[in-house]
Amino acid sequence: MGLALAPPNAPAPGRVESRGVVALAAIALALGCGVSATPPPAVFEMAEVVAPGTPGALRLPSFDLAAPATFVVAPKQFTIAWAKPLEGVVRQPALSFEIVPGEQADFSAWTRARIGRSVTVLIDRRVTTVATIMSPLPSGGIIEFRGARLRAEEVEEIARRLAP
Repeated sequence: MGLALAPPNAPAPGRVESRGVVALAAIALALGCGVSATPPPAVFEMAEVVAPGTPGALRLPSFDLAAPATFVVAPKQFTIAWAKPLEGVVRQPALSFEIVPGEQADFSAWTRARIGRSVTVLIDRRVTTVATIMSPLPSGGIIEFRGARLRAEEVEEIARRLAP
């Protein structure tokens, strides 16, 4: 049988002392270690869409919660130079974007290699839209969030996170 030693004012075993947690949080905030209200930058990727069961395929959710999962292979990350909200063709929120100059040749080559294939733009590993590449994209494009029912404010927040 073991013996547990604790200071006289210690909480009972298994009980959390909330004053200590609050005090630690206050100290962390004072030292600048608190949780930031600013969300982290968004991750922008493009990936080729494949059939379920394709070896190495990832099953990813969509911004459109009613849409089925999309299966993709080899997501490729690109850095966004700027992004701005706009109204899409179907009067849904959309986002115009451009890749940073140092990655534009790679972006164009990636899209050129997938002409005629279905691809998706991923933001934080969520499918925004699925489209067929008809010609190489030189430096950017437009993302339409069809069916996602996003408010304009949500698209503005995505734009801010893509190009902080």
